[in-house]
Amino acid sequence: MLAAREKLDRADAVIVVAGMEGALASAVGGLVACPVIAVPTSTGYGAALEGVTALLAMLTSCAAGLTVVNIDSGFGPRWPRTGWPRWWRSPDDPLAQPGHRRLR
Repeated sequence: MLAAREKLDRADAVIVVAGMEGALASAVGGLVACPVIAVPTSTGYGAALEGVTALLAMLTSCAAGLTVVNIDSGFGPRWPRTGWPRWWRSPDDPLAQPGHRRLR
């Protein structure tokens, strides 16, 4: 994750897909200034409970700007991102300027 820090810093939003205990969403949310969309997955073992453990962990995260969608949702993460304004960036930020090419 730290190896991709530069790309994460330039992103408009980050979609994090995580199973098991779902801690990845909180970790990414603590590193980036943009919104994070968390997608819990049903994969895992032990007490993963078909994704419920990851879902509950993501819902109780303290990371600011974290949105959680349904378990195994491949379509849902797109909807929050399309309706967000650019309120999370300062108007002086060069990345917030119209026409700036962002990483996708």
